[in-house]
Amino acid sequence: MTAQHPHIFLGLDLGQRQDPAALAVLERTHEFTNHRDPVTLEFDNYIRFTLRHVERFCLGLPYITIVERIARFVRDLPSMTTLYDPHLSLVVDASGVGAPVVEMLRSASMGISIFPVIITAGEQAHPSPKGCYNIPRRDLVTRLRISLEKQTLKIPSTIHDRAALLDELLTLGDRSGTRHDDLAIAVALAVYWAS
Repeated sequence: MTAQHPHIFLGLDLGQRQDPAALAVLERTHEFTNHRDPVTLEFDNYIRFTLRHVERFCLGLPYITIVERIARFVRDLPSMTTLYDPHLSLVVDASGVGAPVVEMLRSASMGISIFPVIITAGEQAHPSPKGCYNIPRRDLVTRLRISLEKQTLKIPSTIHDRAALLDELLTLGDRSGTRHDDLAIAVALAVYWAS
């Protein structure tokens, strides 16, 4: 049995000049056990994340083209998922050049909730007065690691760019490094918000 409230989370890591942008599509479902809660008599359930898609955009791709591709992707999304009429949320890395891209995404009128996130080196996640959410990179990486360790995140073998994603996950650190981590950060954004 699956979710009462199906939800799809898109994580968008916007690249800089040296890093490509990346998109991750995560499906969140509730899976029920055969065990009933002795007080409520409801079946126990847990959250399961299934990665449905990851994509690294070409380095140097104009942001307007990325916005157009995201809008087209959202239109085509119902054919990718088994969920009937899922809720959609887009979590966008609004660090650096991200703020104008967030405005372009909002102007595209995709009919989805958009949550801009500024990835910080700070100590604590908190909302910003500018309508963004400041989240330490360490928190994003930790939440992703926990979901992998608890096996609540499933990465199907059919995922495009799976090998590159797994390589990034193995080397992902609490601080930005010299290696590409765009796919892993896109997944981390989606997992963090979906949690």
